[in-house]
Amino acid sequence: MTERILIIGGSANDFGRETESDAASYQVVNGLVKRGHQIVIADDNPYGFTTEREEIKVIETQLTAPNLVKVIVEEHITAIVASVGGLTAVRLSAEILQILGNDAPKVLGMTLPVMQAAQNTKYLQERLTQLKLPAVQTRLASNVSEAFDAARDFDFPVVVRSVAPVGQTIRLQVEDAEELEGAAETALNRSLTHQVNVDKSIRGYQEIAMVVVRDRMDTTLLIGGVEDMDPVGIHSADSIAITPVQTLPDPMFQTLRDAAFTVARGFNVQGLLEVRFAVNPANEDFVITRVTPYFDRTSAMVVTATGYPLVPVITGLMVGESLTSVRIPSIYADHTALLEPTMDHIVIRFPVFAFGELETAGIKTENRLDTVQKSVGATIGVGRSVEEALEKAIRAAHFNNRNFSPTLMNALTDNEIVEQLIHPRDNRILVLLEALRRGYTVDELAELTKINAFYFYKLQRLNNLEQAVKDNPWEADVLQQAKYYGLSDGLVAKLWDEKYEAVRRYRWDNGILPTYKAFEPSAGEFEESVSQFYSTFESENESERLGDDSALIIGTGAFRLGDGAAASYVMATVADELRSQGLKTILMNNNPTDLTFIPQLGDKQYYEPLEISDVMNVIEIEQPTRVFVPGNRIKLITQLRKMGSMCK
Repeated sequence: MTERILIIGGSANDFGRETESDAASYQVVNGLVKRGHQIVIADDNPYGFTTEREEIKVIETQLTAPNLVKVIVEEHITAIVASVGGLTAVRLSAEILQILGNDAPKVLGMTLPVMQAAQNTKYLQERLTQLKLPAVQTRLASNVSEAFDAARDFDFPVVVRSVAPVGQTIRLQVEDAEELEGAAETALNRSLTHQVNVDKSIRGYQEIAMVVVRDRMDTTLLIGGVEDMDPVGIHSADSIAITPVQTLPDPMFQTLRDAAFTVARGFNVQGLLEVRFAVNPANEDFVITRVTPYFDRTSAMVVTATGYPLVPVITGLMVGESLTSVRIPSIYADHTALLEPTMDHIVIRFPVFAFGELETAGIKTENRLDTVQKSVGATIGVGRSVEEALEKAIRAAHFNNRNFSPTLMNALTDNEIVEQLIHPRDNRILVLLEALRRGYTVDELAELTKINAFYFYKLQRLNNLEQAVKDNPWEADVLQQAKYYGLSDGLVAKLWDEKYEAVRRYRWDNGILPTYKAFEPSAGEFEESVSQFYSTFESENESERLGDDSALIIGTGAFRLGDGAAASYVMATVADELRSQGLKTILMNNNPTDLTFIPQLGDKQYYEPLEISDVMNVIEIEQPTRVFVPGNRIKLITQLRKMGSMCK
């Protein structure tokens, strides 16, 4: 049956809401149009890339329930897609169902209970209790007095959250009664229903997210698990996130996997669901903290990390196809949709902050990280090891951030080190490395920070490797090891007190060259022709030159203040135009939520840092005839021209 489907857009970009909704919407439109459905999209995002498409009807309107009800009536809408518009689309869809009642269009893939649970932790707790699953203890409050009553029951610290928030969810950690009044008033004002949830604090627990899918036949799959290196108490967008999960014992991992499936069944989800857990490291007790029935930054990270065609799959599941029959792109093996992805590499998402830019503008900032999001974007690093992925993620995220200067770390006193270990800031990863250099033990640091000891052993290896490189200049074996674990040519040059070009030439002369590996959902078990790659320093190369006449398009990297969605939109438009002219396109970026990684825009994609050494490595293997670089990368443009590349 042909449906007339309304896709509710993600609205304007904001902190915690980049272009992942727009990128997913573009792919959903592809799948629905191919199935013969008619598409109407409503959005008020001035940089919407999907709304440029000609085969759909676009309605530019403020995203409110009354406006969307009017669209539904005038356009004879029979179904709604809310899973690619973020929490805004979920909230509006729930309001539409309540306004129109039996006359409302069906919401594909979602039930009203899961929409309500995504917005209201008290309602989520009640539903989880029915499913015999543990939830965060919470109380609903409609005023400041009721918030105080709840806090007295739980004892401090507590977390205050808005119910049905305007924009993204706000979570405020409150340490004592003195802070509670202001936090409650702030959260009440951000709530459309003027209500808040007061939660018992679980600060210090380990955060794990499970991304699952379910079809109408009750077949469930785990697409990926993501582990936050930072404990509960730091907003998940500000945390360093790793996939696959590194530190959970397998029995515990399987327990969480089964719990995520139980939640998907209990809410009768037909498509995508992310379930977020908090695990007590002392006894492995856990609670479920959140359900997310829409495509968000975690889903985008899992798609990148696994290579699994998540958006094409959930598009089919939403319209009633099963996992055995869903249509996916022909580059994948026939049974890929039914396959739980296997990874033979590590992906780390690293947050980007704007404290430096704000301070330069004379704005006072608080660099401490807590339950309120402070990051403005994120990058990823991909490698064969945690060390390699972390090194690549750090330099991709903070290539020009003075807070990440080793000189600044050397100047910290011991008291300042302790203070920043207890109260982490944006540059905490360098503080951790510095603490290890000063002789803090792994056990001491794990106790102070509540970060798993596993990661301190990894950081210690990086410290040892940097020291070995510094102590052994022009040693090929040491350089090979350094490159394998992700150290850039630029960092090696600094450690050797040499020029970048000299290090690069020495590496080439000694045959220390990058190889590229594909993101394959089966980790190479089945024959697939995927086109996404990352670099490492091993023997086998899986990427071959695309062709004699190709264009390399460099993305903008992590979103930053002033150049986020607009810059992403421009570079995606460049890629789209080049493809329309028949030119083969190669896209290079390190932001998993960016528009440039829409599969239809590129013949090949590279997930790499955007430093000169990484860009030159891709240029050397692809030999493109044109290189397009965004205008905010002035230093990179200058370096590429110096190296003789054809930059546009």
